[in-house]
Amino acid sequence: MNTRVSLKGGLETHPVSLDLAKLLAWASQYRTELRQTEFQQELDALGISLSLSERQPTIGFGASYERSGNDIDLPTANWAGTLNINLPVSISDLVYGWAKVRERRAQYRQATLKHAEVEDQIQLQVRGAYDRYQFWQNELSPRQQSLQRLEALLSSLRKQKTRASERLEAERIVMESRIRFLEAVHGHLSALASLERAVGKPLNEER
Repeated sequence: MNTRVSLKGGLETHPVSLDLAKLLAWASQYRTELRQTEFQQELDALGISLSLSERQPTIGFGASYERSGNDIDLPTANWAGTLNINLPVSISDLVYGWAKVRERRAQYRQATLKHAEVEDQIQLQVRGAYDRYQFWQNELSPRQQSLQRLEALLSSLRKQKTRASERLEAERIVMESRIRFLEAVHGHLSALASLERAVGKPLNEER
């Protein structure tokens, strides 16, 4: 409990080249919300097929052949055939059959609309995260270059005999520039994390 702990490290990031079209394709493949709506569509389509099959007639054919005796010249062969047709004409089928089919079709249309809505939401999330990532990635290099230029000026200023107020003002400007650069680094890392959540897939292999 009394151990002293010291942490060392730095907040670093590097530009990542990502393609928006590829990210949108990954989102449609890996986001579980889309998979759920697609499964619901398949279930509703299967329900429509089953409801329609209950309304279709069933036709059955049958045939039999019988031969008695050992003399092949005797007409002792008997043939018999059957034909069965089952029509779904019960009261429940007449009253509720087509209503059930219409209900299944309405559920399928509802699932289709839900799928399109979820897909639009996911694409909006991916595009928003991608725009934020692009903004911070474009901010990294200019802020880093500005910080390096100010640090070089401050280093040369420290070697000169200047007033304390001027040196203090230079230190303040460099510190503000360093904070701005760290904000860009943090924003870039946060944007990448948001983009991974929006896509539903780690982007480590793209780095």
